[in-house]
Amino acid sequence: WLRNTAGFGEMEDPASEGRPDKRHDHGLQLLLLRGLEEGSLIAQARRRRPTPVTYLFFLVNVLVFLVNALAGGRLLMAGAKINSMILQNGQYYRLFTPMFLHAGFLHLAVNSFSLYNVGPAVEAYFGHKRTASIYIIAGIAGNLASFLLSPQSRAVGASGAIFGLVGALGVFFGRHQDILDTKGPLNSVLQCAAINLAFGLIPGSRIDQWGHIGGALGGALVAYLIGPRLEQRRAPARLGGYMYYIDRPLIPIFGNEKERG
Repeated sequence: WLRNTAGFGEMEDPASEGRPDKRHDHGLQLLLLRGLEEGSLIAQARRRRPTPVTYLFFLVNVLVFLVNALAGGRLLMAGAKINSMILQNGQYYRLFTPMFLHAGFLHLAVNSFSLYNVGPAVEAYFGHKRTASIYIIAGIAGNLASFLLSPQSRAVGASGAIFGLVGALGVFFGRHQDILDTKGPLNSVLQCAAINLAFGLIPGSRIDQWGHIGGALGGALVAYLIGPRLEQRRAPARLGGYMYYIDRPLIPIFGNEKERG
């Protein structure tokens, strides 16, 4: 999972005056998401319902990549997170645009693979609006963390937003351990996140860890505030006595309580 290379992470080039670094470290990332597939709840969620938000972000990333290629790479430099352009020229949009830009085809491909594996599960549990909110806010949070704590990096990539989706899954599984069988999936999420963060510590990886951490924390915070907070109930015996769940988020900004059978 690398950002500004191939998936969940953020590549950096502190000494560079040109484009965001395009050197790729992506051999490990294709294997790490397999840990998430081991969680039966995640696999079930990915098959349970349509996930238009996930595919919308996938499509936007692909279209922006194609437009950037046709434009000779000008979009990349116009939208990358570059601190000097933000501070000196007031280009604060650069805290938003990097999540839709990618430094190369392999960078886009592995980020797309990561989004495909994580996004549908989040969308199944959180719904479309909450998933979109988590993705966008986590992407901004990752860029903001990189801006504040990794000022020399020139960054693009969707990994901060995708890490936010993983953070949201962690909150969901951690919050519902008492009523759902989420211990296994929670451990898988934590292990995947830890391995990817550790990968960034390898000498020469050129990864800006703050983009990861900021995205994960941003996604986890949004999930905690507006994400599902299920309460288990049992229907009266005359109605069959079946178990169901009521969703009562801390901040119910996307509608009323929902019942889930």
